[in-house]
Amino acid sequence: MLSVHVFYDDILSRIAEPPLWFDEHAVPRYADFSPEQAAKISAQEVVLLLIRCQACRRDFRVALSSSEAKPVLAPKIEARTLRFGDPPNVRCCSTGPTMNSISVQVLEYWFKPQIHGRLGPEVGFEAWAAQREFARDPKFERVFSAR
Repeated sequence: MLSVHVFYDDILSRIAEPPLWFDEHAVPRYADFSPEQAAKISAQEVVLLLIRCQACRRDFRVALSSSEAKPVLAPKIEARTLRFGDPPNVRCCSTGPTMNSISVQVLEYWFKPQIHGRLGPEVGFEAWAAQREFARDPKFERVFSAR
């Protein structure tokens, strides 16, 4: 069950510009988005999702990730059931942080290609290194809801 996100005043009050995106825990992020910056260090899939506050209609860029060995986010994208939950708590409006957000668009979809078998010295360094890098798949980048 998702809950209202923390208001990160200690971060937001010290940086003049607005965050570029928010991680899975709705922590404000100021660097350009990259799947390597997902909150889950073991992430196998990462999505940059555009969501909208149901109350004031403010848009947010948020990350979602999965550490599962099989795709979890891609099937939710295909079924149009991918959800972030409550929008980041930036006090955009009085009720926004307590409402579910609207998924608008998958902006970026990243995954780690799976190598057959166990990842160890026997697969070779290049195959092992490739498994650690994300690949982008634009076929999962799509609009859910009209802007």
